[in-house]
This record gives sequence, structure tokens and C-alpha cells, in this order.
Amino acid sequence: MAKTTYANAFDLFNATEEKVAKIEALGGAEVKYRELTMAETDGFAKRLIKDYGTDGSSPVIDFDEATVIKYEKMALALLSPKVTVDELMAKPTSFAPVVNEIVALIDGRDEGEELDEEGN
Repeated sequence: MAKTTYANAFDLFNATEEKVAKIEALGGAEVKYRELTMAETDGFAKRLIKDYGTDGSSPVIDFDEATVIKYEKMALALLSPKVTVDELMAKPTSFAPVVNEIVALIDGRDEGEELDEEGN
């Protein structure tokens, strides 16, 4: 198998590249998505911090914002099927495993993997 070479080593990382994944919570149905850009990911991370604790160094997570961010990440990254934040918020709670699995995929982590204090 021939090795792909790039004029610029950074070209290996292309956020617009379409990826395909089978979603277990959807009975193995395929979705198409893209990775979020560094700027998109940083923007979401900044919104997660509501304040800093009394010691000034421990971040206080905004859990209301964290919920909205999950929907925004999914709507932004999914290429097929396309979905809006409003459509996601209107789904029944039984849809939560689908959201969790897809957001874990977008975040590049296993669904059951724990997040750190900053939501990473």
C-alpha cells in the first residue's frame, strides 16, 4: 500500500474531511460528520467556565451551557443527517444515548470516558 505524502505535514489534519461512523444507539445506522476546528473547540471550552472558585484557580463549570454545547457540537459537526439545535432539543429523552454517542465521537473519546474539570 502506497504511503500518502503531503506538501505540508499539517495537511494530514483536515477538519473538513468527511468521516463515517456507525452509531450503536441508532441500531448501527451510519452518520457522516467532520471534526471540529481548533477555534470551534476552543470557543466551546471557554463557554463551559462560568467562574472560578474562591481559590481563583478551580474553574466552576456552567452545566446549563454544557448541555447546549452538546447540541451545538452535534448540529455543527454532523454532515448527514443534518440536524438543528432546535430539532435536537425537541427530541424525547430516549434520544440522549444517541446524542452522547455522537458527541463522544466528535470529541474523539470513548462514550464512557470521563471528562476532566474543564469538560475535556
